[in-house]
Amino acid sequence: MRKKSFILALFILASCTTQRFATLPKLTLSPLNKAVSLADNNEVKVDFTGLKSKNYEFEVSVKNNSKDTISIDPALFYYSVNPVKEGMTPKLIYSINPEKRIEQLEMQKDSLMSEKNPYSLNGKSVKQLVQEGLITGTISVLTGTKTKDLEAQRQQDEDDWNENHSYQLKMVMNELDFWNKSALLSCTIPPDSQVRGKVLFPVSVSAKEIQVEIPVQKKALNFTFAQSN
Repeated sequence: MRKKSFILALFILASCTTQRFATLPKLTLSPLNKAVSLADNNEVKVDFTGLKSKNYEFEVSVKNNSKDTISIDPALFYYSVNPVKEGMTPKLIYSINPEKRIEQLEMQKDSLMSEKNPYSLNGKSVKQLVQEGLITGTISVLTGTKTKDLEAQRQQDEDDWNENHSYQLKMVMNELDFWNKSALLSCTIPPDSQVRGKVLFPVSVSAKEIQVEIPVQKKALNFTFAQSN
């Protein structure tokens, strides 16, 4: 019974999330200017590749055609929403900082991996097992519940905790995999070299047009996209 309740709770949570962000899967961005911009012998290309969770996902490539090494930092990439109302300062929405996000996820992973199932009997001392047996016996007497039913409930709680814990750890590991393998990270680019990777920005659902700014050295190249949903 508890197993069914647990699954039902997960289903309801997933349904609420789907309803809350129901418009996001239909949201898309179309480029309004050239996908490639040139500045000081550097070539930058920005492509909208879709949505990842509640974020715009872009693939950004930077090619260094100069004779000098250049550097890029995706944490400095941002976009502004167009048009800007008269008298108002454009709000700059920065990309998700990949290094900080990786650090946060590593901390979450370490925390999850150090957690122990509070319902499990594994690893408990004889003294702890005796104490829990006495508590279970007392609850059985006070509530009229059979001891075997209480043990079955404990086992179900242990299984549910393991299932939920495994799910959380899997989500963290999957996101870490994305940031470590697919994301564009802060780096230097030698002459005649190119880097490419994914960059995420928080979504502005009501925006009709956004202008993405990619700073390379001392210049910021802009890429404008129309949004529809």
